[in-house]
Amino acid sequence: MLDVYPVGWRSVCGDKDQCARRSELFISYFLKDWRSPKASPGKMLWIAVSWLQFCAGISTSVFTDTDLPLVYLESNYLTSLRQCLKDIQGSFHFLDDMVPPRQRANDVYLIEIAIQCGKFGPKDLRRLNHCRLWLNVVTLADVANAAGNRCTSSSPTKRPGKCGGGS
Repeated sequence: MLDVYPVGWRSVCGDKDQCARRSELFISYFLKDWRSPKASPGKMLWIAVSWLQFCAGISTSVFTDTDLPLVYLESNYLTSLRQCLKDIQGSFHFLDDMVPPRQRANDVYLIEIAIQCGKFGPKDLRRLNHCRLWLNVVTLADVANAAGNRCTSSSPTKRPGKCGGGS
């Protein structure tokens, strides 16, 4: 049984015990399916978490670093679980965190640069992330040459459309 009480639950639910119970159930149902990767619900959950991690495009697991605001994510259930973990100041640490690896030394995650610069609001981050997903890129190495100083001619930015550089 979880013996944790989130800091601001009284203002959200009104009753700390009721909210702690909701949080406990939410987390236990997730973990029950997560621990059964061979069963159909477990398989679907692993796929959904893997896709959420790819959509997040960050260097840490979405369930480990719950303080990083990922306002551009569009998954209701898993982002609610992430918010629940943040509220109780908790995190999950999985053996396979499903984070796309860095391609080389000094590689950076593109969406993290956009978040850290502070010039983009939630709507802009969502648009940038949609372009990143459409181009199928995660890190700078996915679009840059070996030196990392320019986009390569074979980079996905040559794809036509709004996000790419083509016509």
